[in-house]
Amino acid sequence: MGGGKYNKQKLKNNDEIYKIQPGIYSLSFSWTIHIYLSLQQYQHVLGFISAFLSATSVERTRGQTMIGKCNLTAFFGGGVKCQRDMIMALKDNANCSTAYRNETACLNTHVDNCVKDDPLLYILKDEIGKLLLLLLYHCGDLGFEVMDINQVILRQVKCDAADLNKMTTCWDDFRETFQRNKSDLSLCRKYAEGKQNCTNLARHACAGICDSISKDQYNPFCDNHMDPPGTSELFGNCDTFCLF
Repeated sequence: MGGGKYNKQKLKNNDEIYKIQPGIYSLSFSWTIHIYLSLQQYQHVLGFISAFLSATSVERTRGQTMIGKCNLTAFFGGGVKCQRDMIMALKDNANCSTAYRNETACLNTHVDNCVKDDPLLYILKDEIGKLLLLLLYHCGDLGFEVMDINQVILRQVKCDAADLNKMTTCWDDFRETFQRNKSDLSLCRKYAEGKQNCTNLARHACAGICDSISKDQYNPFCDNHMDPPGTSELFGNCDTFCLF
């Protein structure tokens, strides 16, 4: 999609006004639209956004699925970098809550960069970020409820919230071991298994982007900094997945 302007203004009654002025979009037609809405009207606009996204589907450029200006490889790759930074901070004895806040901030900056030129996606950037945050390591509390992720976003990538909710526990074994002993040799395999479990659960839950969800092979707990054999099996059939 083309770029546009997105502005937030304050009214005297403290309602926030959102102005969307996308301009001309290069789809199968050209259009210009101005939308003014207060917070009370937000849910009504989501209906418009859902209809628009459904009508245009997920944008493809030269065969690549795009989220704003990022293809899915770049989109997921940005999240991987945020997770690597968090894990390295934890290995250096950082507080987990602080490291997770930094990971979340890193992810939000990445998502913002992908969608900032697309006013419709920009409105939903926090919800988009939650989907990506589900794949990344956390301290046992995501800070949001998976079942509350906006249905507009879930429908576009064909994700099932109940299946996504299973991802909240995929790091438990690694986290418990890491908290007991940061030098435990089993962390090499347990970190790899946590990544594999999260990745395969996401592939199972999100049929619309299943084949685009991959696992980062980097593993700072292994001697060669790579996941051990047998922990990187990702299935092309999203209805079939392997858990440890």
